[in-house]
Amino acid sequence: MDIGATANIDQQMENERNAGMMDATKLLIHNLAKNGDISGGVKDKCLSNFNKKVDKMDKDLNEDFKKYMETLLKELSTKNKVCFENYTEKRKGLFKINSRTVQGWSYLLTPSLCTSFLNSE
Repeated sequence: MDIGATANIDQQMENERNAGMMDATKLLIHNLAKNGDISGGVKDKCLSNFNKKVDKMDKDLNEDFKKYMETLLKELSTKNKVCFENYTEKRKGLFKINSRTVQGWSYLLTPSLCTSFLNSE
């Protein structure tokens, strides 16, 4: 949970930083036009081009992130499956050892005994 929260906070901070940089760039272009350094047409063209490139970059990054997450999830699923199989095999081995040790005690676990035990708690 801490790792997920940290990742979310990092992502929010990165989004805020990117938004600030984009706003600063747009403000610079507006100020250049206001000061007469560039014409209104150049300003509009620059802003349009900037917005298109930002949208394309955002789309490309989202696609790359999705591909990376799919790869990561497949890898983690495979590792988890192997670990779970190892765990179940280990448990089966322990169950066989324990069932041999307590063989012959099954008559103690009658339904009435279980019910009385559960009611006593």
